[in-house]
Parts: sequence; structure tokens; C-alpha cells
Amino acid sequence: VYDQVSNKFFTGVIGPIGIGKTTLVNEVLHLEPTLKPINTTTTRQRKPEDPATFKTVEDGVTFTSFRDAVNNGELVNYSVIRGADLYGTFPEDFPGKYTLGPLLPSGAEQLSRAGFEGTHFVYIVTPGDIWRHFVEKNRQTLPKEKFHARMNEAIDSIHFAQEHGQPLIFLENKAGLAGFVETSQKLADLALFRSHEALSSKDAEAMLESMLAVATDLAVH
Repeated sequence: VYDQVSNKFFTGVIGPIGIGKTTLVNEVLHLEPTLKPINTTTTRQRKPEDPATFKTVEDGVTFTSFRDAVNNGELVNYSVIRGADLYGTFPEDFPGKYTLGPLLPSGAEQLSRAGFEGTHFVYIVTPGDIWRHFVEKNRQTLPKEKFHARMNEAIDSIHFAQEHGQPLIFLENKAGLAGFVETSQKLADLALFRSHEALSSKDAEAMLESMLAVATDLAVH
């Protein structure tokens, strides 16, 4: 695994469900063709916004095949969402010199030790009331138990961000088209190691607190 990624750069985009990780990544890939998407493998069903290179249940991924890959040491990283799904990447899932993709917090430490030439881990935040609006859209498409599981995962994700202010880089996913494009360009610059423009720690902490309050409320209602 180390040999296959030692000349590559990776930027992981972290954040709770509904924060817009996949949508931002797709926009960045449109803005910067130099960047390539990671080809995530997951035990969940495919979503409409998933890149074509994602490997999901529809492509034959099962819990058993995923477990075997873990046991055989074939994955660069893997993550488990309690009561929900498994996610992971193989060495061949990083197809370019510069790759970008959504990431669960539990995968960050594994990827930082995987042997990449360089890594960035970007955590996406937004004010709690805006995030609640995003999350409610996901609520309409998930069974109640799975939605609560994802909210508990969101709580864990936000706690991770609060505990790992460094080396995380915080970006705000702003409301509106202009804000979205601005955030996408900042993420593109970070992924190509051209700049490190980010939120101040004070602003990031305030948004994390407001998001945590929303996640805690939705986890039980």
C-alpha cells in the first residue's frame, strides 16, 4: 500500500451528513480537472450524487467482501458507521497525483500514516440553522433508525473536529450559489497545495457548537 501512494497527494473532505461533502467535491473536480476523485468502496446503496467510480451494493460490494479486504490488509483505510455502513479505499482508488474525496473522521489517522507524499484534511462547517435545513432533506429519504444512527455519527464527527483543531483545516460551506462556488474554489486551492485560506479557530468553534446542538436534538427526535 505504501509503495503505491508514496508519490501522491491526498485531500480528505470531512464533515457530518448533509454538510455537502460530495457536492463540494464534485464542483471542485469540475473546476480543476487536474484533481482526480477517490474511488470509495461502501456497503451502502448508491446515491444519485455519487461519482460513477464509487463501488456500492449495486456493484457487488457486501459486508463479507469488505471484511475480507480488511482482514487481508488490502485497504488504504476503512471506516465503520455504527448501525449503518462501511466505507474504505484501495490503493488503486487514488488514480491521480492529486486526489480528493469525502472522508469519515476515523479514516483520517489511517490515511495520514498510509505513506502519501502529502495530505490535507479539510473539515466543512456551516451555522447550525443552515445545517439543520440540509439535514432535514436527508431525513426524508432515510428510515428513522438509520437517520438516528447518522445523527449519532454526526455527533462523533463534530466531537472529532472539536478535539483535533490541528491539523484540520476548516472551511465554511456558505449558503447560496456564490458562497458555494467560493467555498469550492478555496477547497480546490487547498487540494492543489496552492493556499491555506481557512476559517479562524474562533469562527470554526462557534459553528461546531451550533451544529452539535442540532445533531444532539435530531438524534432523539
